[in-house]
Amino acid sequence: MPHSVFVRDLSLLEDFTDLQRHLNPQEQDTLDAAGIVYLEYPAGLSSWVLTEQLTAALRLLKNSPAQN
Repeated sequence: MPHSVFVRDLSLLEDFTDLQRHLNPQEQDTLDAAGIVYLEYPAGLSSWVLTEQLTAALRLLKNSPAQN
């Protein structure tokens, strides 16, 4: 289950279009372990809090066993 995060500045959000699907539980666990926050909204919009960890998140997901 994704974390609930309140973001005051919507400019801190970016659509996460590279993955183009919701995270599976294994991927979420991988990001949780790395301290990376993932947001999912009821309308289905998936977004990342823009941090210096965004590149690391992309690398982790693309190298995830679920993707191979």
